[in-house]
Amino acid sequence: MNINFWLLFFPMVLLSNPLEMVITPDHHQPMPLKIIVSHPFDENLVVDDLSSLLGATKQFSLVSTLSQVEPKTKQEMTKLFQDGFPLALFLSGDDTQCSWRLYDAMSASLIKGKKCFKKNLSTPEWAIVIANEVWPELTGQAGSFASLIAVCKRRGKSIGRGCRDLYLIHPFYTAIQFEPIKLVGRGNNFAPRWHKRRSVIFYSQHTQSNVRLMSVDAHHEKRIITSFEGQNMTPAISADGKVVLALSSKDFTQLYEYLFDANKKKSSFVRLTNKPGDFISPSFLHEDKVVFCFVNHVHVPQLGIMDLKKKKTEWLNVGRALCPAVSPSGKELAYCKKVEGTYQLFKYDLHSKEEQQLTKGLGHKDECSWSPCGNYITCSIESGELSRICLIDVNTQILRYLTSLDEHWSYPNWSPMLALPFAYQKNA
Repeated sequence: MNINFWLLFFPMVLLSNPLEMVITPDHHQPMPLKIIVSHPFDENLVVDDLSSLLGATKQFSLVSTLSQVEPKTKQEMTKLFQDGFPLALFLSGDDTQCSWRLYDAMSASLIKGKKCFKKNLSTPEWAIVIANEVWPELTGQAGSFASLIAVCKRRGKSIGRGCRDLYLIHPFYTAIQFEPIKLVGRGNNFAPRWHKRRSVIFYSQHTQSNVRLMSVDAHHEKRIITSFEGQNMTPAISADGKVVLALSSKDFTQLYEYLFDANKKKSSFVRLTNKPGDFISPSFLHEDKVVFCFVNHVHVPQLGIMDLKKKKTEWLNVGRALCPAVSPSGKELAYCKKVEGTYQLFKYDLHSKEEQQLTKGLGHKDECSWSPCGNYITCSIESGELSRICLIDVNTQILRYLTSLDEHWSYPNWSPMLALPFAYQKNA
């Protein structure tokens, strides 16, 4: 069940050429979806949590009805469609299990149904499980409801570099439904990066003598990874566990590959770049290619792709771009570059070489990161001494803020598709 299919037939949407319809911010209208709940069931799950998840991207407008029996005849189902609901989601259950059934109300046919078990999950976690199962049936795409965003928050009213704590926020729940989780509350922490296969976050931390690379795991245990002289920053980790990171000594920052000899139980760093300037923000395109940003001696940035096997670099013709991020499919890049004096978010197709500007307006966009489903990008938007985290829908370019206006949040990095990584709503 794809939302585009329903929009072709939904009478409220007027289409000049329905076979070539594309959803854009100019003519996008949310699809009505009715959630019908029969007792016994946790009403808050439907009204608050599940509705927040399925309605967060504005693709669907949800209406909930409680204590209603599931229609058993075609006439009863057709009545839902006549009332303006082409889709209906029926929920029933108790404290231990839930059954859901998604219906095409126009044809009065079942799209899919499933029973899931709670297994000591909280109500918000249970809603995430249901949303992840229902979303592919609604849109034909995977959801990112079980993912989290690692982000840094400036402590107090400090100005300039200041001190930052490391938090986790949820991309679709409000702060009331999912209170931000503080993972690291001491020091000046920035630039978090998720491990691809384990619930571990790497981050950089300022000390009196250097910038060292740290990690924190699901139990909030912190470790020092590297603490060389200079800066130890932004590791990129491939799906198979290869690691490339930026290390600086003396004047410049260079890229290194981390290698570990299992037989000798010894690690080493192999230098990949050797050019005056700073090589920063590495991101794996696939196992043998890394995208990075190079800033030369006169502070002009440029994006490149390095082949780790051939030790060759391809320079991208995208202008003065910063903070490249590879999409989960490996087919696109996101990055930021200036437009009329303000950094905006862009998307670049690596095959067609076409570039698309995703954001406009005031406020510098910085440090972008893709959702694991590939449909959204998160970044920070700076305004003076304040900064907010936002989420941009890649298809519709609709922007939604995730953090409040009067604080300073920065360095967002979206988790891979892990099953509810880290302890849910458990602060350090």
